[in-house]
Amino acid sequence: MITGVFSIPFPTPTQRRFSQNVSSAALREYFLGPENALLLNALNLGQLKAGQTVQFEFSPIYVHAPSGYGKSDLLTGVAEQCRSVWKSEKEVLLTEPQGLSQEFQDALKLDCVSSLHKRLMRPRLLLIDDIGELKSKPSTQDFLTTVIDARLEQNRPIIAAGSKPLYQLRLSDRLTSRIANGLVIPIREPSDITRKAITKHWAANRGFQFESEALEQFVAHHEVSPSELLGLLTQLVSGDGFQSEAEGLVRTIRLEDLGDRFQNVQPVRSISPQRIIQLVSKHYGLKISVITGSSRRKQHAAARSMAMYLLRSLCQLSYHEIGKRFGNRDHSTVMHSCRKVESNSASDKDVQASIQFLTELASQQKGTR
Repeated sequence: MITGVFSIPFPTPTQRRFSQNVSSAALREYFLGPENALLLNALNLGQLKAGQTVQFEFSPIYVHAPSGYGKSDLLTGVAEQCRSVWKSEKEVLLTEPQGLSQEFQDALKLDCVSSLHKRLMRPRLLLIDDIGELKSKPSTQDFLTTVIDARLEQNRPIIAAGSKPLYQLRLSDRLTSRIANGLVIPIREPSDITRKAITKHWAANRGFQFESEALEQFVAHHEVSPSELLGLLTQLVSGDGFQSEAEGLVRTIRLEDLGDRFQNVQPVRSISPQRIIQLVSKHYGLKISVITGSSRRKQHAAARSMAMYLLRSLCQLSYHEIGKRFGNRDHSTVMHSCRKVESNSASDKDVQASIQFLTELASQQKGTR
């Protein structure tokens, strides 16, 4: 049984899987505390992180939480750990509704549904993100139900994630019943001890550290989701007086440093996604249609990725919701773009400056539509 705060690492987009030279310091971390002990143990996270082969006791496992709790990151972390332990890419398949539905429709047209069924049966572990997006795709739901039945017969586990409790997803009765026969687990809001771990990790990766008293006060006053917490931290270190020191030096945030800035730091919940896109458009000197369009020019792609990152961190939108605003881009494409911005922000001062400027600008315009 895992107690205390636990973190599971997974590579940034620039890191190759199974590389022997990947520094653990460069890995992203997903944090879960004692408030999520059931989830920790159901997913065998302790054994996976220790490199031990695991057997999932329950299947299907359905994990749910509102946007901002990192469900996609959690599934990615589990997938990466299983691939590493099982030493094979093919043993794990992580998919999402839009891609799965498109594959199923293509298979129907080509009369090769059985081939798709076999492909979904092949991996030892199947993970499905944002499964609630299948609510308007009844034929895909029926197909997925047959896949789940077949996988259960062969003791091949399934893990799914969604933004609502299972019975609020409005999936078909058959699919809902199959999932309900497994284990349904909510991701709980992080406790004080978990928020401390997230805050310290985030700060350390950006050249900051919190004095003990400052950390206690910051965490105690912000009982929020992980995504909102990261948004608060970004706002906190934005602007004058909170720039990190020269490379190799660490900036300490003390209790007196928080002051009025601490009192004013609040989650940017009320600014609309469209306003975020407008701010990015103006910052980069590009038309909104260019940012949300299909151009692959470097400047256009950079602005688009920044907008996606800010919609994720400031508005707590899911990857699927963000993709809809950018020409119905695939969930995995949006995820890659967001993580690329975060990865680049660790070493590119221009990216850091853009994030800080746009975040501060957004915080000044809360309530703007």
